[in-house]
Amino acid sequence: MTTIAASYTPAGAIFDNKTICNIAYHPHENKIVSGLSNGALSLWHLLMGHTELKAHKKAVSAVTFSPCGKYFATGSDDTYVHFWDTDEKKKLCKSLCFNSPIKSIAYNNDGTCISAVTANIIGTYNSDQLVHKQTISTDSNIISCSYLTENTYLICTQTGEILKYDLRSQEPAEIIKTNLPITSAATRGAENQCAVGSANGIVRIYSLLAEKVLSEMQYPHAITALAFANQDLIVGTPELLFQYDTENKKTATIEQNGRDALALNHDKHKLATILKDNSTIRLFSKPYPR
Repeated sequence: MTTIAASYTPAGAIFDNKTICNIAYHPHENKIVSGLSNGALSLWHLLMGHTELKAHKKAVSAVTFSPCGKYFATGSDDTYVHFWDTDEKKKLCKSLCFNSPIKSIAYNNDGTCISAVTANIIGTYNSDQLVHKQTISTDSNIISCSYLTENTYLICTQTGEILKYDLRSQEPAEIIKTNLPITSAATRGAENQCAVGSANGIVRIYSLLAEKVLSEMQYPHAITALAFANQDLIVGTPELLFQYDTENKKTATIEQNGRDALALNHDKHKLATILKDNSTIRLFSKPYPR
């Protein structure tokens, strides 16, 4: 593996006295929301401290901001998805309830739809009135759901399938069999690419149009988190955090510490991760081009 110097450098840390389960970065402002194991939320303004909000009865397993950042959504082991006003720091008078714990949630690109994932079921709703649009079930557990366009999203399953769905169809438009035990995934919609990470440390980047492997990397530990950052792919493992340059096919080590979650702002120049102690969020930044 060819190595380079990392372009992301440490930019501080946030310390909480509770266990952090998940994080999301505001797309345009210096704000982070973290979901806690006791069911609460911490809404951090990186210059002004934080506010703790009572949210769920069990651990908060998923958090995500709407594309505009005005709202955010939270999912929990208590099977509920709640919706929040970011500036008002208040829960909105609408929720979704499912039959099993929430694993992940995702807005589509224009914020008009939201999808929630349980074990092997994904439900999609209009984000304004929560009108049901589609329910999909898979044969194995869903690892991730992310949108390519306003109406197209990808599901990656634990048994190694990448399934491409259109909101107007119940059948997948595309299926790629990776033959990997997928543990994490990320999408780059503009380039129609998907990255998958596995329990054996393999990361592959696929072209969804050509249905072929563009890059394959081997890391020393299981992959716990992936996120595209423009031309880079951020790779989290239990021991190290890596930055892979997809154009030059070179890897840099950002930091030597465990990673279970990654969050990026809209322009991908600010990065946040949860450290191995599960109570610290490490912040990184990348210089803007001159």
